[in-house]
Formats: sequence, structure tokens, C-alpha cells
Amino acid sequence: MGQESSTLQNRMDFRIVIAIALAFLMLMGATLPGLTRAQTAVVEESAYTTHDPIRINGNADFATQATAEGWPGDGSEGNPYVIEGYEINGTGHGYCIYIGNTTVYFVVRGCYVHNASENRYYEYYRDAGVYLWNVQNGRLENNTIIYNESGIRLYHSSHNFISDNTIFSNKHNGIFIYWQCENNIISDNNLTNNVHAIIISDSTDNYIKNNDMWGNAIHLDGGTKLELLDSHDIDSSNTVNGKPVYYLKNVNGEIVPEDAGQVILVNCKGVTVQNLNISNVDFGISLFFSSENMVTNNILYTRQSGIRLSYSDGNTIANNSIHNTANASNGIGIILLASYQNTVIDNNITGFSKGIEVTVVSSHSEPRINNNVVQNNTFSDNEMDYDVELILESGGINMTLIYLSGFFIILAIIAFGFRVWKEKKNIRKGE
Repeated sequence: MGQESSTLQNRMDFRIVIAIALAFLMLMGATLPGLTRAQTAVVEESAYTTHDPIRINGNADFATQATAEGWPGDGSEGNPYVIEGYEINGTGHGYCIYIGNTTVYFVVRGCYVHNASENRYYEYYRDAGVYLWNVQNGRLENNTIIYNESGIRLYHSSHNFISDNTIFSNKHNGIFIYWQCENNIISDNNLTNNVHAIIISDSTDNYIKNNDMWGNAIHLDGGTKLELLDSHDIDSSNTVNGKPVYYLKNVNGEIVPEDAGQVILVNCKGVTVQNLNISNVDFGISLFFSSENMVTNNILYTRQSGIRLSYSDGNTIANNSIHNTANASNGIGIILLASYQNTVIDNNITGFSKGIEVTVVSSHSEPRINNNVVQNNTFSDNEMDYDVELILESGGINMTLIYLSGFFIILAIIAFGFRVWKEKKNIRKGE
């Protein structure tokens, strides 16, 4: 009777905690539109068994803990280990569930993991709700993951399946796929009010399908390597704030539909992105290794950047209205990274840390000659005392900078040299 009473009390306490959390978010204006009534019912009514954070390192350790804990399964494909039904508070531990260096088959499902903290910078913790380090053959499904630094984090992990999870209000990202992660399937998850919904960095050939994202979006990071950006399968079944994600790669001459919730162009040419209304995301429109595209007449309300170009040349960015919806100390309205011969004109940029940032990059293998035109843009309520910042990452810099009557031209001849922080030139307000 005492154990039954304790279990009932735990269930009541959990319902109270979730109810208070949801009420607080709604009062703060985060109404969680993506959290459906059915999902709310699951969160409120499911019973969990309280468990300490779980840490597994290697196949042998998994087998040992499975035996000690009474987890079903034997780690085979037909009979995976099952970790199920736990409520795990990661406060002070830096993780809720960590699984590393395994190839056995396993499932983590129906768990509530939250508040991983105090080990954000230590590589094997990272304040993650669930952390898979060098793992294959894992399944994470039907879990509720909240209030961590990262909801789910994958490092050097492949052939995993992440589906039907409710991931919200994590401080940085909902799902982070980082460094040589391949052939992971991320599907049918609800990601709400994380800073980023899904980050894919330095990884290839991942499948992103049917995810509902509210108040956050997808962030790709591939540096200077096209294959880290164009190898993924991300289709318009993914939505941001109820509108499709358009991830276009290797296409020419298309027009992006006007119902877009987020746009990502990779190795595209002659694409038109116009008349969009995108709001409540971290990044609105991103171009990677793309040339001669038109990005015009869009209204963007973002938290980090409205439009960003990376290794993209000869594009026109014109007549866009870009507004920061977060703290003005964060974000940049338009970013040009290692991109040249672009025209950025007649845009209205409001409330960012910096209006426009142009970064000129040179290396031994690829010197960049930057010839961008930035003209007749209007800026207001940006926090820094300059509206346009030029950052030079090169040795042996020779540069001419002209700024007359609101007309800004960069003519930079970059000599070969190591990539180092060499110089910054700022166009200050009123000059």
C-alpha cells in the first residue's frame, strides 16, 4: 500500500509540474502551438518511474546494466534492449541518458528527461537530455525532453532512428547532429521553442522528415565543404510554424513557393525567393554555395539572422524587411561569409546587434576577391554603433573601402595567407 501511495503521489507531483510549466510558457507568450491536445494528454497522464541518470559506455557495459536493471532484450536487431518509462532529472549531472561506444540494438522510449545541467562544456556530458556518442543502431521514440541545454545530441553516430519525441524549451537546440554522423533518420518529432530545432554540423546523408517545428527551425553548418550541406534529405514534410521547409539543392531557375516557413538553398543557381512572410525562427533564408539567385520583397522576423550567404556569389538581396524578435544584442540582419559580387540594396533592417556583416576569407587553397555592393539600406534600433561591419580573415590584406552618401562598395584584393583575425572596418552610423 505504501509503495502504491508513493507512486500515486509521484504521478500527481509530475502532473502539477507539467501543468505549471505549460501555464508559465503560455503566460510568457509561448503558447506552444505545436503541442497538440493529444500530446498534452500524454505528458499529463503518463506514469513514470523515477530513475537516476543513466550512463552506458560500450556493449559489455550495456549488457551488464541491462541485467542489473531488468531491461528486456539481448541487444540483437530482433530483440533490442529497452529502456522505458523513466523520469530522469539531470540537474548537476550534465546528462540524463548517456550511451557511448555501442553497436548493439536498443530502444529508449516513453521517458521524461529534463534539466540536465552543470556540465555544458565537458565533452562527454554537454547538458544533454539524451546523448549518443559513437553509437549505432539506437532508437529514441516517444520521449518528452525539456529544459536541457540540448534535447538530443548525437556525436559521430550513425544509423539511429529518432522519432515521435516531444522536445521543447531546451536552452540551445532540440536535436544536435554533430561530426561525422551519417544515415540517421529524424522523423515525426515535435520541436517547440528551442533556440534551434535541429542542427546538422559536419555530417552527411541524414534524413529529416515530417518534423513539426514551432518557434525554431533547422540550422545547417558545413563550413567550406559542399558535401556536408547537399547530401541530406530534407523535404517539405517538415514544417516551421505550420509552413513547409524548402531545402533546395542542385536546382536551377526555380521559384520558392510563397508559403515557406524556412528556405535553405544549397548549390542552387537562378532561384527566386520572393514575397515570403517568415516569422519566429532563428534563421529565415540561407544560401550555401549558391549563385545568381534573387532574394527580394520578403518580410522576415527572426532571432539570429534574416538572410545569410555562405560561399555564395552574384546574388541579389533587395527590398527585404528584416526584424529581430529577440534581444537586440543578438543577431545580424544580413550575413555575407566568403561571398562576393553580391548586391545588397534597399533592405530595411531593424533591431539586431549589427545590420550587415561582410566577412572576407582567404586561404592558401582559395583566395577570395570580394566585390560586394551594399547600397541604400536603412537601419534602425541596431545595438552596435555601426550598421555595416567588414571583417577580414587573411594575411597580406590590400583593400579599398568607399562609402559615400549611403553607397558602400568593397573592393578587396586578398593575397595568399593564413586565416587569422587581421582587421575590422566598421561603417558607423551617420557617416
